[in-house]
Amino acid sequence: MLKRESIKLDGVLNYDLPMEQIVTRLSRPRTCAVARPCSRDDSSPRVQGVCDHCGGKLVQREDDRPEAVRLRMEVYEKSTKPLADYYRQRGCF
Repeated sequence: MLKRESIKLDGVLNYDLPMEQIVTRLSRPRTCAVARPCSRDDSSPRVQGVCDHCGGKLVQREDDRPEAVRLRMEVYEKSTKPLADYYRQRGCF
């Protein structure tokens, strides 16, 4: 039987942003044909929809679409947020 070691929680990273800001930020990235991230806040392509590096078409991954981001946030609200609340109530952060 495997013996499990206890791990002490010594930090938590939690973002507190309005839902629409989260959706906007997480649905912004685009990827080119060689799967290179090409569009971020600080590095938009020079030509809309075209990769600066290879000239290929920029596409949005399915899991970066606004609907997918909203679904991920719903899952967070149901499963992860209660865990964060649990530790917050115990003064862990």
